[in-house]
Amino acid sequence: MSDASKMTVTIDDAIRARPGLLAQVQEASGYFLQLYEPRTPGNPPLKPSLAWTLTPTLSHPLWAEVHERDTTGERFVSRGMGESDLHDPLSRDVHILKLWGDLLNNRSDKRMTILDELIRQAEQIELEGVHGLAN
Repeated sequence: MSDASKMTVTIDDAIRARPGLLAQVQEASGYFLQLYEPRTPGNPPLKPSLAWTLTPTLSHPLWAEVHERDTTGERFVSRGMGESDLHDPLSRDVHILKLWGDLLNNRSDKRMTILDELIRQAEQIELEGVHGLAN
């Protein structure tokens, strides 16, 4: 179940000026939106967004960036690709899957940080309880 209706998609003017590239970016966006799921069903991101930019001077001139923010913090991932990567459906899908994977890894890292902190707090409470019983 996708939560794509809540995601903002932004495409820069340099892409919009090129109808063929714009169509490819829109197809790639559609695929990403099919994959996109909120962090957890009970706590969806507050402001998810997908932004596309074109910077011809870079070796990978086309960039897709995903931002999302929820109660656990803010996440940002980006992936560069060549324009030709969007023209080949398999290559396009691979790049979009990698972008989705980057976001999932980022979410996982955040969860691990939260779990580590909760474990540390539980250990501290247990330690304080043991010392409290000794007194």
